[in-house]
Amino acid sequence: MFYESHREYLCSSDLPPEAEARIPARLRAVFDCGKAEFFAPLKQDFPQLFASLLESCGPLKVYEYILREERLSGGQVKQHLFCLGADAGPNQLRIDAMLAEPGSKLHRIKYAAKLACLPVEFAHFYTYMDGIGLLESGEIIGRELPLGFSHWRRLGLHLLDQGMQLPRTLADETDLEDMRLFIRTRSDHLVLTHVSEAGLYWAGPPELDVYHPIPDPAVALDPYMADVIKGHEPDLAEVLDL
Repeated sequence: MFYESHREYLCSSDLPPEAEARIPARLRAVFDCGKAEFFAPLKQDFPQLFASLLESCGPLKVYEYILREERLSGGQVKQHLFCLGADAGPNQLRIDAMLAEPGSKLHRIKYAAKLACLPVEFAHFYTYMDGIGLLESGEIIGRELPLGFSHWRRLGLHLLDQGMQLPRTLADETDLEDMRLFIRTRSDHLVLTHVSEAGLYWAGPPELDVYHPIPDPAVALDPYMADVIKGHEPDLAEVLDL
């Protein structure tokens, strides 16, 4: 949705009323404090990623994308969409905003169950953000970083998209229904969550329906994500020694 932007804002005082209505005050405040403050929740558990974000990324910005929708009457309606991001070398970091306040009823209804699927360290990716990704030449280049909740697709659906035959047994089909995409790389290596367990799993081609637990996932994925931010293309299987 944010393959291009029509405007950029470096300070919350410059945001249009539409953005102020969409972005919580706490998020605008930490955005104004700069990237070190914004990414501070990652510092302890993902020190290499934190250092890479500060070293490789420019100042945080709010990007505005104006979507023009055709009405049946022949007119147009404009929808203003916003996300955060930063220049990251030849790429652009895109950060979808977590719009519900932590601790609020809406936050519990929308996000609590998914946060419970993650190792506790990975909840930091959903403090001020709802997933992050890199853009290059106007398009997303894979999903090497944690996906926003709306992109946590069922593994079974992903396998169908890849033209793979799903296992026939009910047990296997049920298991595939329980797995969700958390990270997807350009070479289609997958990091998965499970709907009832706080852990992460790896699957890689050609057998994407065979997955393996990732021991100490924060320690394992920290250097991998740091390399991604620097513009590299690390082999996730090699990083995880699988």
